[in-house]
Amino acid sequence: MQQVDRGRVSVMGVRTIKYVTALLVAFGMAQASAQAAETGGDVPEGVLPEGPAAISFDEILADPTSPSRNLRYARKLVQEGNLVLAATALERILLLNPELDRVRLYYAIVLYRIANYTEAEREFEVLQGSDKLPENLQRQADRYLEASRRQQRAFKGSFTLGAGAHYDSNRNSYPQADEFRVLDTLIDGTEEENADVGRLLTGTFDVTYDPGFQRLREFYAIATGLVDDQVEEDSLDLAAGILEVGASYDATVVEIVPHLRHEHLRLDGDLFARISEAGLRLQRRFRQVQGLDAHIEGRAAYEEFSNTETLRFNNEQNGQLYEIEAGAGYNISDSMRVAASYTYGDKSADVGFHSYESHKFRASYTWVFPNRMFALASGSVEFLDFDEIDPFISPTTTREDMDSRVRLTYGLPASLIATTFGTPQEPEFLRNLVLSVSGEYFRSDSNITNFDYENWRASALVTKRFEF
Repeated sequence: MQQVDRGRVSVMGVRTIKYVTALLVAFGMAQASAQAAETGGDVPEGVLPEGPAAISFDEILADPTSPSRNLRYARKLVQEGNLVLAATALERILLLNPELDRVRLYYAIVLYRIANYTEAEREFEVLQGSDKLPENLQRQADRYLEASRRQQRAFKGSFTLGAGAHYDSNRNSYPQADEFRVLDTLIDGTEEENADVGRLLTGTFDVTYDPGFQRLREFYAIATGLVDDQVEEDSLDLAAGILEVGASYDATVVEIVPHLRHEHLRLDGDLFARISEAGLRLQRRFRQVQGLDAHIEGRAAYEEFSNTETLRFNNEQNGQLYEIEAGAGYNISDSMRVAASYTYGDKSADVGFHSYESHKFRASYTWVFPNRMFALASGSVEFLDFDEIDPFISPTTTREDMDSRVRLTYGLPASLIATTFGTPQEPEFLRNLVLSVSGEYFRSDSNITNFDYENWRASALVTKRFEF
């Protein structure tokens, strides 16, 4: 039936692209948090013995050479996220007491956190073969030394492979009301919500090159592949390939990051869509407020959809998509971050009832624990107002949707499990191997029953990162 086919296109088009985007954003955020957990989060527990941290700057001025006072002051600054001043306080201690290896390790980690990789490498090298550090802290120093050297290479990259599964309560996006509107007449549905399991495989290859110029910081390229194989809903088997290239230029006031991006999407083995995008991002870290950053980004894309045997009117969605995003983030501490953004979108499709304006609000919270576990919480609300009436569905009602998504993720390095069960040394094959589990709720509220549905999702993912 032509009307039903057109309604299916409306669901599959926007929803499939947003589904892929949500998967990649979740995968990317988990990877960023996992990478930060390897050499991030708070300065690890056990580096320094426990002791009082509360101390004022006036007490430091009263005795500026006191190791204990400077150490207490440095710990206080680290807890507050003021790492630059903490490094200065720790340096004062080491000038008078160079034999304090635990303090040197603490100092070197702080230098790494403020991206002073050259000085950090020098301090970690001093600690090589130290007989004053316990074995676990020596391994930590070795890991940071390798990371410091890697950060200084002109050419570096990584390959991340992920495998997992997800369960969806309503993978086929079946309407909650169990009915469809066709030519303004409600028709009872003949199916039902289909819970399904998907097997997920992802891979990301990224490289960066520092050309050595003061302003032109780097060129980068990221290639991502994704396969999502459904157990029952074979028509929703998804394969995606994405390539993005860009550069970063320091314009003093802001950092300018232009990019080009191409996406290739297939459903059930058939070409579904190709998307070409160009974007420009301006971002800035504010020195006046430590830990605060902001950005604004513009994106222009052309979305080209292909008809398939089951989606015979898919190409009606062809057209330009323009987006403007503004956002900000704040590092509450060295291990906690909050971020929020607003995105305005304008889709101009070949057929008017596939064109829309959108307003999306998104917020996230990231917490990296001292033991390298991490937690992510994110939520978004998007309002979509379509431009024209779809006469095949309702000649009297213009479609309006509100999409809401809440997601929670918890992850931990596999090496943490090994050490918890008494493994004396972290196995090399477990390095950069991360386990994560997620729960998500998605709700689409629409004034047209065809597009009004909800879905619960649970997923588990194992990722392994290889660096070079």
